[in-house]
Amino acid sequence: MSLSTGDGIVSGTPSDELDEYEASPLITDEDEEEIHAEEVASWKKRPWWKRPSPYWIASGMLIGAMGFSSTFAPRVEVYTLLVCHTLKPEYFPDSPIYPVLPHIVGAVSTQNASATHANESSYLSSPIVTYPSTIPGYEEDEQTRQKCTSDPAVQAIVAKLSATLTTTMGILSCLVTGWWANFSDRYGRRPVFVASMVGIILVDLTFIITANFVDYLPGGYWFLLVGFVMDGLLGSTPTAVAVNHAYLADTCEPSARSRIFAFALGLTFTGFAVGPLLGGFLIHLTGSTLSVFFMAFSIHLGYALVLLFVLPESLTEAKARAARLRYKQEKERNTNIPTLRRVFKEATRFLSALAVLLPRDIIDADPLKRSKKDWNLFLLAISYAFSTSLMGLMPFLIQYAIGVFRWSAETANYYFSLIGITRAVVLTVILPLMIKLLKSRKALTSHTLFSRDEIPGPTPLHQSPSPLGSRSRSHQRSTQLSLSHSLADLGSAHSVNVDLIIARCAVSLEILACWVMATATTGAVFAVGTMVGAMSVASSPTIQALALEVYYSEGSNGVAARGRQGGIGKLFGALSVLQALGSQIIAPAVYGFIYSRTVATFPQAIMLVTAFCFTAALVLLACVRIPASSSGLVHSSRDTEEGGGERRNEDSTEGVLVDVAVETHE
Repeated sequence: MSLSTGDGIVSGTPSDELDEYEASPLITDEDEEEIHAEEVASWKKRPWWKRPSPYWIASGMLIGAMGFSSTFAPRVEVYTLLVCHTLKPEYFPDSPIYPVLPHIVGAVSTQNASATHANESSYLSSPIVTYPSTIPGYEEDEQTRQKCTSDPAVQAIVAKLSATLTTTMGILSCLVTGWWANFSDRYGRRPVFVASMVGIILVDLTFIITANFVDYLPGGYWFLLVGFVMDGLLGSTPTAVAVNHAYLADTCEPSARSRIFAFALGLTFTGFAVGPLLGGFLIHLTGSTLSVFFMAFSIHLGYALVLLFVLPESLTEAKARAARLRYKQEKERNTNIPTLRRVFKEATRFLSALAVLLPRDIIDADPLKRSKKDWNLFLLAISYAFSTSLMGLMPFLIQYAIGVFRWSAETANYYFSLIGITRAVVLTVILPLMIKLLKSRKALTSHTLFSRDEIPGPTPLHQSPSPLGSRSRSHQRSTQLSLSHSLADLGSAHSVNVDLIIARCAVSLEILACWVMATATTGAVFAVGTMVGAMSVASSPTIQALALEVYYSEGSNGVAARGRQGGIGKLFGALSVLQALGSQIIAPAVYGFIYSRTVATFPQAIMLVTAFCFTAALVLLACVRIPASSSGLVHSSRDTEEGGGERRNEDSTEGVLVDVAVETHE
């Protein structure tokens, strides 16, 4: 049977023994929960290095982000090199392929050994380790590089290559992420961690091999597709993110999850800022773009070994056994379904999550009126898809800057790092301060209006000893409770309006940034425009907050409710699917097609198309109308229960009179 060890789950048991154990009727759901709690409690008895903790994965997210971001800009440089070498061999006279392994400047060769011994100081000097610069003549000769980066035919193929690789990986990862996530529920998080990291390692290795042996590989530079296909089948980034979140949820208390998730996100943004800086510095030291891929390969390989041999498993045997039982039961129910249909259904299951975002009917009291639909959540979802598609644009912006402003790979790395730093500062410093400042001012204004105009003062009835005094006191409490509801609802409404204003302003900044980048004549102005556009990252969390308000408001505003059916998991699952479709599939394909078609005549078209898309997002946000009662829904329901309890403490006959009095007052 499947056993639980000190480090995790061992699944090397014969299947018949496993089935006999898991089908045992002696273990109930309550027993499973009790066993799970005992396993979690036993973690505290382990040494710290064998104890599952969220800080294991939070640190790993920093390392993974550093490795991935360090190669983001250099990938464009390698694409350009490989395509140019294939299409324009005349740019590379006498260009034999360098070996893969690094060579040592100053090392003795058999051909010049005598000359080296003759110069003793040179022979004893410290050797300098450098990395292969792939095809000679590209990085050594600036004219060769400028010919490649300014050739429209080369740049068009580079755009197609980049779009094809990213889109292929995105499609495959979307199809298999659900399967890998379910696999991690049955057999543990650690195997899926290792699988996703192996895919990233294969991509790094494919870049190194292709850059050095492009003339000998089948398909030439299209051999890069092998690495991206393997990465996609192994889940790639979506699977890694999903399992990261699962591990964090396994290892921290529910009350601490928001803090841990924020901490992990902060480390991820730190990695995206630090990684390109390290990559640029390494290119500066070695003079080779490919050195960054050796660094990323080393980082990812080391992290994979830590995941395989050091990381404690967070999934308890009780939870894993329950997941395997559910999987077995579902498999038995689907026995009569053809295999191909079952595989297709499983692969496209992620699309069913989008149904929660569709418009819902507005229920009217008058059945004779024509039915209407509430489009608020749908409009917010489309705006969110636009706002998260910028990652699909970044490779082509870097390609544009390298071609137009003659940026080196080192400069492009610093540029990408500056984008990461700007986004991190906006999300962790500027946005929280803006929300706190604006919402506090709105709340203060609404409180002042109520205190001056609407809250009634005491009346002589409050001092009457007659039975009416009790009624009047109840009347005052009910009136003040009703006004406090209105005050809370108005304050929450102002809070939601602040989120909507911030989202619209953030989208407007991206529109402005696109026009600045499209009209920029220098690299500095282009970089400033990109920094302005990076501030639009504030639109994503604010749109998520608005979507959550609309999601939970339904049912109280005459809209067919969906917020009670599965909680917020369905909503954020659907938004995650939109993000994956936008940033990894649709955006790279569309932007790559546009840039490949316009690079020879009007390369700025890609920025103008982006501005048009964000203008559409701004129009959609302008059409969003958050219902007035939505913001105070949760607060009102909680206060209503408290008010109801207070009324029940009064005499029942007085309660009726209080209700009548409140209605009369209103």
